[in-house]
Amino acid sequence: MPQPLIPVGELISSGWDRFLADGKRNLELSVRFILSSVVVFAAALLSQNMPAAGQLALNLLALAVAAVINVHTMVTLTDFILRRDIDPSKPVEPSVEIGRKLFWPFVLVALLQGLAVLGGLAALVIPGLWLSVLLGYSILVLLEDNRRGLQALAGSAEIVRGRWWSVLGRNIVAGIVVGLLIAITTLLLLIFVGLFIGMDKIFAFANYANDLQASNPLADGIETLINGIVRSLFIPLAIIYQVKIYHSLKKTRM
Repeated sequence: MPQPLIPVGELISSGWDRFLADGKRNLELSVRFILSSVVVFAAALLSQNMPAAGQLALNLLALAVAAVINVHTMVTLTDFILRRDIDPSKPVEPSVEIGRKLFWPFVLVALLQGLAVLGGLAALVIPGLWLSVLLGYSILVLLEDNRRGLQALAGSAEIVRGRWWSVLGRNIVAGIVVGLLIAITTLLLLIFVGLFIGMDKIFAFANYANDLQASNPLADGIETLINGIVRSLFIPLAIIYQVKIYHSLKKTRM
C-alpha cells in the first residue's frame, strides 16, 4: 500500500529552501524567459507600420522563436532541478544538450497531456480536472525515466493513482504560494515602473489590459516584459514544488 506523501509544511519549506539555495543557478537558465518576451515585444513594435500580411508573418515568426526558447529553457531547467533534488549535496551542472535532445519528445508529451485534459474538460469539467492531476507528472517521467509519448502519461498515472486527493491538495497549496508571490511581485514591478513613467500611465495600462480592442506599444511592452521577469523569477519555484511531489510519489508508491 502506498505510504503518505511529503507533508504539506515540509513541501513548502523545503521547496523554498531549495529555491533560495539554487536561486542564482536557476535564474541563469530562467532569464531566457525574458529574452523570449523581448522577442515577441520587439516584433510587435517593429510591425506597427507594416502591411497586415507583414505584421502577421513577423509576429508569427517571433512567436515561433519565443516558443523554441521557452521549450528549450523548460527542458534544461526542469532537468537541472530534477537532478538537484535527487542529491542536493552532489554538484550538478545544467545540460544544454538535454534541452536539444529532448526538445521534440517534450513537445509531444506536453501536446498529448494537453489534448487529454482538454478532452476531459470538453466532456465535463470534473474529468478534465481529474486528468490534469493524474497526468500532471508526465513531463517529469519523460525527463527522469526517459519514458516517451503515451508511456510518459501512463507513468504519471501509475504513481498518482490512489493518491489523487493528496496530490491535488499539495498542488493547490503550492499553487497558492507561487500565485501570491507572482501577484505581489507584479504589483511591485508596476509601482517601480510607475515611478519612472508616471502612475497615470500605469493606471492607463491597467485599463488597456482589460480592453482587447486597444493597441498600445508601451502597454504591450510593459505587460510583456513584466510577464517575462515574473516567469523568470518564479517558474523555478513552481517546478521545484512539482519535482518534490513527484519524487515523494515515486519513493512512497510501494
